[in-house]
Amino acid sequence: MYQEPDDAEDTEVNSSHDELDQSDFSFELDQYGEVINERDDNIRRSAFIRLMIYLKIFFKVTFGLNFDSFNCQKVFGSSLGNFKEIMKWKIYQLLCLYPENEKTLIQYLEKENKKSEKLKFFYFMTRTYEELYKRYIEGNINFPIFPNGTLRICNFITLEKVIKETKKVNYHYAKKFESISRSMLHDIETKARNKKNGAQKNIQIKNITIFEYMRDHFSEETKSSGLELEEK
Repeated sequence: MYQEPDDAEDTEVNSSHDELDQSDFSFELDQYGEVINERDDNIRRSAFIRLMIYLKIFFKVTFGLNFDSFNCQKVFGSSLGNFKEIMKWKIYQLLCLYPENEKTLIQYLEKENKKSEKLKFFYFMTRTYEELYKRYIEGNINFPIFPNGTLRICNFITLEKVIKETKKVNYHYAKKFESISRSMLHDIETKARNKKNGAQKNIQIKNITIFEYMRDHFSEETKSSGLELEEK
């Protein structure tokens, strides 16, 4: 059975943080170099974890936080049942599956950072994976981080950017990746079995009071009609 190497998710990316690595491509080629077989389950897994791989990079670049120990493939598993459970978790809860990451988060909170940076930190840490995944698919990079206003993060990952880069490597794979990505939420809702298995066995979800409190500080319904800032 095909398995991606454990370090596949830690490959360097370009300056826009959204280039797909060659190790994500799970297909066979004929003697002419044409794609003859693709494993949908491998593509689906890559499509689901792509956002989390990027978020690890985003947190390192934006906040100086290292979450390299977090292995997306091991935590997320490969079944739609696992994905359905993961979708409900907040980002900080996912990261805290590794005890050292909880310490990293608390240490960051104890530092004297700018209020705007703290708000951005709380926003991304308190969103569920589903909430950010929807934004990734829709290409919505206007984040309601400030009261009555949004912050536009131009280099934040979107599926459109991922597909654009992937087409440069393999057009056929890119189209398959896009189709599976766009149908992910629907497939999880309609096809996932209602049971925990694989990566979710015996996992205790962490609730940290300050993060649970700050989650309600942000409204996903905020429109870009008040304060509008742009971060390039």
